[in-house]
Amino acid sequence: ILWANIGAGTSVASIASGLLGPQSLPINNNSATDMMMSEPSVLAQGTGPACGIAVSNTMVVYSSQERNLNGICNGDGQIVVLSSTFTSPRGLAWDGDNTVYVADNNASAVFVLPTGRCHNNLVERRVVDFHGVFGLALIKASDPSFASALGKQGMSGLDGSSNEWLGGLFGTL
Repeated sequence: ILWANIGAGTSVASIASGLLGPQSLPINNNSATDMMMSEPSVLAQGTGPACGIAVSNTMVVYSSQERNLNGICNGDGQIVVLSSTFTSPRGLAWDGDNTVYVADNNASAVFVLPTGRCHNNLVERRVVDFHGVFGLALIKASDPSFASALGKQGMSGLDGSSNEWLGGLFGTL
C-alpha cells in the first residue's frame, strides 16, 4: 500500500509504502483475521505535503499541496518534477497505459500528462472543466458493476465487451 502524507510531508515523509498481510488477532476469545502493515518505507521525503498518488508502469506519481506534480522513477528512485504549472493538483488516476489524469482543484479542470518516460517538465493538456474537481477514478466500460449502475440508457453506444475507460469526477456541481 502507498500513501501520500499531507500532515508531515517535510519532516516525516511525503510518500510512504508498507506491505499488508493477514494477521490473526484474538477478539472476544475468538480468532479473527485483520490486515496488519509492516514498518513503512519512505519513498520521498522533504518534497512537502502530498495530496494525490497514482502508480504507473514507469513511476509513482504524486501531487504536492502547491503547484508540483512529482514522479518517483522506477529503478533508481530518482524524484523528478513532472510539471510545476498546476495551481492545486489533487486527485490522480493512471489509465493503465501511459497517461496520468490530474484533478486541479483551483483551476477547476482535469489535465492529462504522458507517463511513458520519467523526466522533468512534461507537457500537460487540459481535457475537461469541472468546478472544484478534487478526486478522479477511471473504470473500464466493461466493468459489470459500473455497467449495472448506468442502466440501459447510460450504456447506449457501449457494448459489454468495451475496453474504453469511463471517468468519474468528484467535485462541486
